[in-house]
Amino acid sequence: MNRNAFFDAIAHGQHIRDIDCSGWDLSDTDLSGALFEGVDFRNADLSGTNLDDTQWQQCNLSGASLVRAQIAEARLYRCDLTRVNATAANLDKTSIVDSHAAHANFSRARFLWTTWSETDLSNADLRTDHMERTTYTQCQLAATDLRGAKLAFVVFHELDLRTTQLAETQCQNVMFMGCDLTAQSFSGQVFNQCQFTDTLLEGADFSRAQLGQCNFKGATLRQADFSHAEGPQALFAFADACGAQFSRSRFPQSIWTDAKLDEADFTSAQLSMSVFHRARCARASFRSTQLDDTDLSMSDLTDADFRDATFLRTRMHRALIAGVIWTQRGGIIENDPELLAAQRWSAAKSRPDIDAPPKGNP
Repeated sequence: MNRNAFFDAIAHGQHIRDIDCSGWDLSDTDLSGALFEGVDFRNADLSGTNLDDTQWQQCNLSGASLVRAQIAEARLYRCDLTRVNATAANLDKTSIVDSHAAHANFSRARFLWTTWSETDLSNADLRTDHMERTTYTQCQLAATDLRGAKLAFVVFHELDLRTTQLAETQCQNVMFMGCDLTAQSFSGQVFNQCQFTDTLLEGADFSRAQLGQCNFKGATLRQADFSHAEGPQALFAFADACGAQFSRSRFPQSIWTDAKLDEADFTSAQLSMSVFHRARCARASFRSTQLDDTDLSMSDLTDADFRDATFLRTRMHRALIAGVIWTQRGGIIENDPELLAAQRWSAAKSRPDIDAPPKGNP
């Protein structure tokens, strides 16, 4: 098929199948709405081309130029995008499934409601200021470059991100769900209202990071560094942060219910109005920590260090305090009589009455 027949077939809505367009110059043309299957576009020039609402199946675009191309609402399935140059392209509402995009360049591209699924993006360049409501599922992002990118409402689902380059990335409402971010460094970065649910973050560096209203529920945070970080209203319920470093951090109004915090270091931290119900804090350090209106009820504080800590209406109702080191205990509410009475009443109501006859017996 020659160029004239190619454009005529697209104009008449015909399905373009199994043709060789490698090396063609199709720059600044209108191919919107086209259906391509098994087409070879290797090293073709599609820069500035209108590819909106196109469908691509098992096409080869390796080495092609898509610079400034309009690829909105397109669908690509099992395509080869290796080393594609899509700098400043528009991929709004586009879906890329089961494809290969290793070493591709998407820098300064626009991603809104874009979906990446089962696609290899290893060593790809995704540095952009315009990535919003984009989803990555079952993708490979080994050494993928997101440095300095601005992400909003982006979802990373169960991905290995240990080698993904995330330095200086700015994240707003980003979800890292079940991902592996072991030993990643986020020092000084901004994560507003982000989700790290059930994510592996052992040894990760969040020092001096901004973590307002972030959710670390069920995350593995052993030996992680949160020193000097700020995370008002952050959630660490059921997290494992044994041996983690929180010195001089600010986490007011944070939630640590059922967290594992053995040997964690909260020296000089600000934890006012935080909740540590049933948290395991054996041998943890709370030296010089601000604990005004903090609730440590039913937590395990065995051998913890509270020297020079500030207490004001600090609750330790039914907490385990054997071996705790204190400077003073003024301001601590060790037992709440009304709460204890309510708990006993609730336990009695839930216990079956062994003296009551079986139902139906006189």
